[in-house]
Amino acid sequence: MCIDDRCEDAFPRFYQIEISSVTIPQGKLDGSCWDEPSCGAPDPEIEIQLNGDTVGELEASDDMFTASFADAIELQLIAGSRLRLQLEDEDTVRDEEVFACNFDPLTAERIRDGDLSCISDSGASIEAIISVRGGSDL
Repeated sequence: MCIDDRCEDAFPRFYQIEISSVTIPQGKLDGSCWDEPSCGAPDPEIEIQLNGDTVGELEASDDMFTASFADAIELQLIAGSRLRLQLEDEDTVRDEEVFACNFDPLTAERIRDGDLSCISDSGASIEAIISVRGGSDL
């Protein structure tokens, strides 16, 4: 990784992950509604998992098909880390997974690119970036 004209190993290092926006389709894959009664819009939430453990959650306003997030998550990554960005519909009883972006492993090349965005076949999407914590461009 090169930061401010100084090159160092990509791992281990602290990184910041920002989720700029998410989009959830109008209905579930089976055609049913996200929230009952009256077929309401979902309540977007991002669960961030590192090596199989939940390390953070970002919540947006309820009842939205598109949402943005103001907060970011900071993580210390080591070589071979597995990162999962899971988009969910947050519900009172049990959250429902919409889809997830999996980076197994999260490579130095992916981090250098800075883009962690992905889109599902159903049209759900997560727009995300990763950067060195406190650093400038990668």
